[in-house]
Amino acid sequence: MDVSVEPDDAYERDIVICDNADRDLAKEVLKKPFHNAALVYRMRGDVFHELDLWPIHWSKQWIAENIILPNVDGVVAVSDRLADKYRHETGLQAVGSAGLCKRVDEWPAVSHEGEELNIVTLTNMNYWEKIRPIVSWAEPVNAVLSEVGGHWRVCGEGNHDDRLADELASYSHVSYEGWVNADDVLQESNLMLHPSLLDGQPNSVLEGMASNLPVVTNDFEAFTEFPGPLCVASSAVELKDYLRTFTDPNERQNKGRDCREYIQTSHSPEAIAEQYELFCQNVLA
Repeated sequence: MDVSVEPDDAYERDIVICDNADRDLAKEVLKKPFHNAALVYRMRGDVFHELDLWPIHWSKQWIAENIILPNVDGVVAVSDRLADKYRHETGLQAVGSAGLCKRVDEWPAVSHEGEELNIVTLTNMNYWEKIRPIVSWAEPVNAVLSEVGGHWRVCGEGNHDDRLADELASYSHVSYEGWVNADDVLQESNLMLHPSLLDGQPNSVLEGMASNLPVVTNDFEAFTEFPGPLCVASSAVELKDYLRTFTDPNERQNKGRDCREYIQTSHSPEAIAEQYELFCQNVLA
């Protein structure tokens, strides 16, 4: 799902899929009149919100929103919510959804032992909307970990990593660790936290679930509408309650098992392929 395939005969196929909303998609829209293939945009995040955040000239944003994005033949988003938003913003009707696939056998099956919490967050730090909720959670998480023991490792890189490191520097049980190998840090963890205000269907959440980890998120709409067994904390009080609950290794094991089974059932390559097959049939129709 994350490999670029560019066959020589791309435009002799029925469908060409582009998952970059920048210049790549613009080039494909310009080529549309010269071939019969259906052009599909694969949307993994909220492109409309991201356009508001990107430092681009207003004219380029207008072109993106009014010329490029409405002039594809179809859109496959990672969630029904984003698919509905695309339809509303552009008027395009050939819109559907298909999730991201994960093979559970490619991720560590974490074994839950002991009461100390080894917490991980894996995120893209190019957007402050992804970082701000982490900063707001630092104080309550640090307070609970001071009582029960453990550490919260916030991992990733991007434009705001220096700012995040400064924000977390004063906490004894929370640290920013930069880029890490996801397999290694997931294997060393027993709980994932993923607060965010800019997500569609984050890879890291699926990877945490596939690794047998409970995943606690904030109440951002991408998570409240997520059909899998996430733990959604709507307040600092609920966040602290989840942390104290998951000091019990049996609680972590049970929730982690539910998460792993959900990924195996709903995000396997076979399950996601069925979603793409249905979408492609609808686009061609």
